[in-house]
Amino acid sequence: MSHAIKDHLPKTVLSDNNPNDTMKPIPYVGAVPLKYKRYIRNKAIERARTRIIVARNDPRKLNQQDLEVVVREEEDKIKGSIKEKGLMAVLALLGLNFFV
Repeated sequence: MSHAIKDHLPKTVLSDNNPNDTMKPIPYVGAVPLKYKRYIRNKAIERARTRIIVARNDPRKLNQQDLEVVVREEEDKIKGSIKEKGLMAVLALLGLNFFV
């Protein structure tokens, strides 16, 4: 970057590796979905635990593959619910009411 351009830019826009820059690194966009994936996974584990207990089974007696299948099913249910609610919100914004 030429010095003429640098002089006209605010301090936070400079891209040199200058320790005097006050610009903070922007977190990458991939971090946001990871946060939601973790939340959905934890919610699915809670629901799976409840589902196993309601079925009068002991979660400690099930093997890892069976537990993973139950948690995966719960994750799919949660994701489907989120998609359905999102679709309903979009339809409501558009003023369409197909479900009455």
